[in-house]
Amino acid sequence: MQITLNYTYNQDQLKRAYRFNVFPTPRAKFFLLFFSCVIFGVGGVCWLWKPASINPLLLTALKNMMLAACLIWVSVLLAVALNYFYLPVYAFEKSPFFKGNFTVSLTTEGLAYHQQILEENNKSETDGFVKWTAFTKKAENDEFIVLFMGRKHSVLPKGSFTSAVELEEFRLFLMEQKHIKTKKFNGTEVWINN
Repeated sequence: MQITLNYTYNQDQLKRAYRFNVFPTPRAKFFLLFFSCVIFGVGGVCWLWKPASINPLLLTALKNMMLAACLIWVSVLLAVALNYFYLPVYAFEKSPFFKGNFTVSLTTEGLAYHQQILEENNKSETDGFVKWTAFTKKAENDEFIVLFMGRKHSVLPKGSFTSAVELEEFRLFLMEQKHIKTKKFNGTEVWINN
């Protein structure tokens, strides 16, 4: 296999890639909304509930536990919102990993990349090679194939493949790599099986 990809990220594309990582399936948004409704619903009921016969100390403890659960969930929602809305914009503007022109060669040995960045009369180039054994997980949606190395990831836009045959060849190659597991969300593989 010898496939060469040429691409440049734009801000909208990078936003969609980050958002795919935060919400890999439509069910992810549903679960976030569902648990938010449950936690805040139970919290509201606990705070508004006036039982006739319950120990006041127990009622206060229950209210405080639900308040703590709601505050923790608010911090989770803020972290998700930060990752969903702010982080992609910040990464595009500040991170050198997503700037410039990329030339990626996909071979049977690994992924070789060349990154060329031009900024206000500054030109920098970076070369690298990653063996397939370094990748541990893969994920795919209609626009990207994402390869994970621990917490780091490489995002390959599907539009950068010159033909559907090349894309299918690469997908089949990835499926043959048994050490690269398909990323799962709630027991569902995040991979398009045609």
